[in-house]
Amino acid sequence: MLRRPIVFACSLLLLTAPACTDDAPADDESGDGDGDTTGDGDGDGDGDGDGDGDGDGDGDDPNPLCGNGVIDDGEICDDGNKETEYPPYAAEDCIDDCSMVLSTCNDGTVDPGEDCDDGNADSKDDCTSSCTVNHMGVHSACTVFQDGMEIDPLFNIADGEIQNCDNVEPVAGTEVGCNRSWEYVGNNQVFAAGGDCQMISLKCEGGAICPGPIGDYDSVTECPAGHVLIDKTIEGDAVVPTIKSRVCLRACESDRDCRWNEADVYWEGPGEYRCQVTPLSNGNRVCNDARNDAL
Repeated sequence: MLRRPIVFACSLLLLTAPACTDDAPADDESGDGDGDTTGDGDGDGDGDGDGDGDGDGDGDDPNPLCGNGVIDDGEICDDGNKETEYPPYAAEDCIDDCSMVLSTCNDGTVDPGEDCDDGNADSKDDCTSSCTVNHMGVHSACTVFQDGMEIDPLFNIADGEIQNCDNVEPVAGTEVGCNRSWEYVGNNQVFAAGGDCQMISLKCEGGAICPGPIGDYDSVTECPAGHVLIDKTIEGDAVVPTIKSRVCLRACESDRDCRWNEADVYWEGPGEYRCQVTPLSNGNRVCNDARNDAL
């Protein structure tokens, strides 16, 4: 059982879930017939207008035949789409880049396309539950100890004895943090299945409480190769400060880079890490759970 320290308000930076709504558009209200709602007419259903179906808008698809329903050369599987399904998996379900069968990952046998498979749900050992090698860098699973005991999320995600982020090498002005799933004051929800190693800087303006400071926000201007700088501001009020953070998220090529099979023990369901373009990633694909707010 985790020891539960008293915390005050918000989490990290930050990753708060957007409000639900029942007025979302239907699958294709644009009338162009491609399955998205943008009216781009490119026929691929992803809404970015480039026709390649990967959602990043660059028109450069490294696996143009993936998603056609035929197992072509270089593919392990092909279920006719470029989406990584959520559990429970059907036998034919295939990861988004056609490189791995979902249902056989984590069965204890290294199947075609898998980097490893130790058959357990612990992504902090050598092999993640997504059948990829644990690199202990940004976006690796993590947890936090204090006085020899694992504890619940702290107000400041850079506090405590962070475990399994050994290879995160912070650039000047940032620190190592471990973001984890939880719910804080105001019913704000954070989705970080298995924990999420971060390279982060944070500062507050005004208000009475602050989940920092962390590092030197003003000095952070770039991230190391293979990462994308996310600059985010959460406006505060008289009590809660305005929170500014700069985080280096892991750049990715497909969902297999993003712990797609991570279970979320806190929320008692599957995690939803995927490789995606976000509102703040400047067209770059990063590992993120889209239920978190505007990363």
